Amino acid sequence: MQQQPGWSPEKAAKDAVANARKELIAEYGDLVADVFHYGAVNIDTRNLVVWVILSLPRNVLPEWCFNPAAEALLGGVTAPDLRAKLLDMQAGVRSWFSRLGWPEPDHIAVGFESDERVRAGGGWAYFK
Repeated sequence: MQQQPGWSPEKAAKDAVANARKELIAEYGDLVADVFHYGAVNIDTRNLVVWVILSLPRNVLPEWCFNPAAEALLGGVTAPDLRAKLLDMQAGVRSWFSRLGWPEPDHIAVGFESDERVRAGGGWAYFK
């Protein structure tokens, strides 16, 4: 999709994440604790990182899980139904960015993390 005149990466990221959060919570309920993003997208849209925080114990999900398919091969995300959900969630997040004209939405880093691990790691400080 081509960007419209006046397109802003900050606004597009904010809107895409808000829509993705709503959609993921509607689809997966309490499994999705939060969805947020960070990155200096005003400098370069490739700086974007989107996190989907899941209501799962820390031992169910590898730390900083960005590639559920590869993690399965490494013994990380071993439950096939969870792996399928994570891949579907990544696709859903990226589709919102695509709809809002994000350049190369298939290359957006969409990671998953356990809310238990994030809380134990100091909340927002865990991601620094």
